[in-house]
Amino acid sequence: YRRIETLLGLPEQIRGRTSLNHYKGQLQLDDISFGFPQGNGPLFEHLNAHIEPGSILVIKGRNGSGKTSLARLICGFYRPRRGAITVGGNELQQMDMVWWRTQLIYVPQDPEFLNATLRNNFRFLVPEISDAKIHELLDRVCLSNFARSTTEGLDMLLIDGGANLSPGIKRKLAIARA
Repeated sequence: YRRIETLLGLPEQIRGRTSLNHYKGQLQLDDISFGFPQGNGPLFEHLNAHIEPGSILVIKGRNGSGKTSLARLICGFYRPRRGAITVGGNELQQMDMVWWRTQLIYVPQDPEFLNATLRNNFRFLVPEISDAKIHELLDRVCLSNFARSTTEGLDMLLIDGGANLSPGIKRKLAIARA
């Protein structure tokens, strides 16, 4: 029930806005400012970044400095107080959010899973995914032995959002699922 409430609290994904046929991965942050209404001030101000296609950006900082909030801004879950986020030259707020969220992968720092089998956690968004493809994805994050070492294999039940998994396994599994 708690997970359903969380999902219902997410902003509606507006369809019918701009989507790009040939998006290559360019992202630009121009003079971004963000803070929570109940906070003591902005988490960050005058943030600028130009991310070229194929590049890697590492964001580091102390706890509470806004790393997760920045990731959620880029995903379109939050809106900046000031400034613009542009995607391939178009403002993020004008983009079709359903299209945009197929262009990126966001793995939260504490991922949760469905109370279902390992297989069904992969099939939730990609119903046609094969067992072979799931194993391939697990291999890519060094979890092939994890799935094959249990008697249940892909039928292993994830309990209480994945509480029966170690934090390291949960993160790798979230990356494979993403």
